[in-house]
Parts: sequence; structure tokens; C-alpha cells
Amino acid sequence: NEINDVYTKYADGYLSFYPADTLISDLIDLLSVLTNSSINEDWGSDIEYYLFEPSRKIWVNDKEYDIRTPEKLYDFLVLQDKGLE
Repeated sequence: NEINDVYTKYADGYLSFYPADTLISDLIDLLSVLTNSSINEDWGSDIEYYLFEPSRKIWVNDKEYDIRTPEKLYDFLVLQDKGLE
């Protein structure tokens, strides 16, 4: 954050430097690959949806899946990988 503050001060606000954003994005991508999480162009992977959207439910083929906790998200991802029972 301090590095970003320095860049912002001297670059008129057109440059930002948040290395953690790249790390988080890479971790999400890795988790998505490891769990075979599907990618949707509207919200990205199911993991991105879980992290950044306020809703804690996913609907697939008119069926609702609860993803309020990391454990429930994991259970959903396992079901999805098996073909959604």
C-alpha cells in the first residue's frame, strides 16, 4: 500500500501498484483449476463468485446450492466435478 501511495502521488493517480491483487488472482486461478471450477463469463469461477459476490447461493439447472461457508463451497465443487447429483 505504501508503494502504491508513492506511485499515486507522483503519477497523478494513473498508476497503481497492488502486488497482493495479482497474488490473490493467481491463487483463485490455481484453486479453480485444482477443483475443476467452471468459468462463467459473467462472474468468473465459482470461487471468484464466492469471494466477491454478496449472494451465498448458486443455481444450476433451476436447483439451488448453498455456499455460505468454505466447506459448503467445497462440497458444491466436489458435486460439480462429479456432474451435480
